[in-house]
Parts: sequence; C-alpha cells; structure tokens
Amino acid sequence: MFTCRTCHVGEPATSYCVYQNKLNTQVGDTAGVTQDVGSDPTVCLPGFCTHCGEEITCFVCDSSSEDSLSEEDYDGFSLA
Repeated sequence: MFTCRTCHVGEPATSYCVYQNKLNTQVGDTAGVTQDVGSDPTVCLPGFCTHCGEEITCFVCDSSSEDSLSEEDYDGFSLA
C-alpha cells in the first residue's frame, strides 16, 4: 500500500519497489574519461601549499620534502 504522508490517501502498490535511482546515460558514457581534464577551467591546482599550508602563491618554504608540493613543482605540469 502506498500512502501519502500529508493527506494519508492510499492506493494498492503495484510492486515492492518504492525508489529507483536512474542515472543519466550521458553521465555513464563519460565516466572515467579524463583526456579533457587539462583544458577544463573548473579543474585547478590546489589552493594551498602542501608543505606549509599557506596559499599556493607562498614562496616562504625553505625546503620541501618528497611528499610536499609547492607552486614550483607544478611548472610544466601536464595532465595529458
């Protein structure tokens, strides 16, 4: 039985499925496609330095460890 939460009117259910998540086929067709990511203006570098935590324009980092990146590490970086 399907019943309205507001007015409590009910009708017999034709199936046991109460919710079905249907994805757009266009989204499914483009999932995992990454060749255009480098030219996408909405994808950018991180907004902060992973070494010191300041904005990416920081140049106060004296040394960088292997797991830390700063703006200089992204020079010439290409996603292609």
